[in-house]
Amino acid sequence: MDRSETASGDRTTFGGVTPILRVSSVQASVDHYTRVLGFKIDFFEVIASVSRARHARTAVGDER
Repeated sequence: MDRSETASGDRTTFGGVTPILRVSSVQASVDHYTRVLGFKIDFFEVIASVSRARHARTAVGDER
């Protein structure tokens, strides 16, 4: 059995990967991704998610 196969023989597939980035400032990260890189904000609370086309990034702050 190949590592990408389940016990029933089905192949496991992935539709995409969304990295979760630990950042020192969620606000600064969102500003950079939106102003400089052209991403749009999906949500922005304690954590934030930004995306452009099919590419998404989630920022988790370490702000205290």
